[in-house]
Amino acid sequence: MTPDPIISRHLDNLQAIVELQAAIKDIHPLFDEHYPIAIYVPDDHQIFVYDFDKDADRYQFVRVEPDTMGLFPGIRAAFPLPCYDNRASVVVSGEVFDSIWEQVIVFHEMVHCYQFNTSELELRASLEIERTSVNKDNYYWELHYPFPYEDESVAALIDRLLNQLAISELNGVFGIRDELRRYLNTEQYEYMVWQEWKEGFARFVENKIKKQLNLEELHAGTALPYSRLTFYETGSRLIDCIIAEYPECMLDSKKLFHIMVDNAV
Repeated sequence: MTPDPIISRHLDNLQAIVELQAAIKDIHPLFDEHYPIAIYVPDDHQIFVYDFDKDADRYQFVRVEPDTMGLFPGIRAAFPLPCYDNRASVVVSGEVFDSIWEQVIVFHEMVHCYQFNTSELELRASLEIERTSVNKDNYYWELHYPFPYEDESVAALIDRLLNQLAISELNGVFGIRDELRRYLNTEQYEYMVWQEWKEGFARFVENKIKKQLNLEELHAGTALPYSRLTFYETGSRLIDCIIAEYPECMLDSKKLFHIMVDNAV
């Protein structure tokens, strides 16, 4: 197959994203922007890069590049794209467009583009785990940090945290999180909070979109054994509780982060 039919199909799919984004844009001002989208074609190990043309009100094809990053089929991610001037971009494979439930995942990844463009680098630089990892040339701690999920005390505290979040009682939630902070070392606690802030906010927004579209929400991570996905859920629920009391945190991601770190306003 020549690239032309691939590009045409991608552009049709991306137009559906543009139309869906227009329908949900009131959920958060981050959706006033359109972010680059790279579609990985695993059969050819190629990345097709598209960006939004405001004048045309649609995505346009930018370039195709060979995959030099070792991407994988089914990828759902957002990161600075080396082949596109390191611009924060959504990176997905084509089947993400097969259903509206999957398409909403594109907006989850757009949240990460927004975080990167606004506050992520500043907040990340403040973390001991970031400084330590950079010194060890371990730039992928977000994905591979050995958090003690299987520690019985940690699992018990997470279980209590999920139960407390279910009743949305913020002071009780903060109390349990303080217990976790005392039990964990600094790097472990920072890792937990970082995942809750970054992935938790993306899931929070994703579920708000799904609720508006009458789609089933996503709450993976609540069952044992706990994993990185657990912090998507504790973060999302915690953010929901914080924003209910401090609505300015919907737009002030730095304030939100510091409340999550300190367990206090």
